[in-house]
Amino acid sequence: MKQTYTETPIPGKQAEKILPKGNALVLEGGGTRGFFSAGVFDAFMEAGVMFPYIIGVSAGAANAVSYISGQIGRNRQIVERYVGNPKYISKRNFLFHRSVFGMNYIFKEIPLKHIFVDWEIFNKHDNFYR
Repeated sequence: MKQTYTETPIPGKQAEKILPKGNALVLEGGGTRGFFSAGVFDAFMEAGVMFPYIIGVSAGAANAVSYISGQIGRNRQIVERYVGNPKYISKRNFLFHRSVFGMNYIFKEIPLKHIFVDWEIFNKHDNFYR
């Protein structure tokens, strides 16, 4: 059975050029600070450039998924359509889950139900996470 998503899937695109070994992309967390880097990732993808080593924490890791899978506009789609949902960020999350961010919503519900992740392209870059 084919998975259906709330949003129209954005197909991934394989990077054309991997930068030389020794280059790395280090992505900070910090919740909403990750929104600022979404456009930078789109520019890297539009240029067909991929880093040979990528490490990210929290929002940085979430942004890296879209970048590694080559899905231009995916991070922007998340920001524009899902960040306003109280499941994403709210005082209620803090009261019930000890974080203003709803980690299950961000890292499970959004990618599994709402916004497709192109795991086929992502997994072609197995050197990033092994």
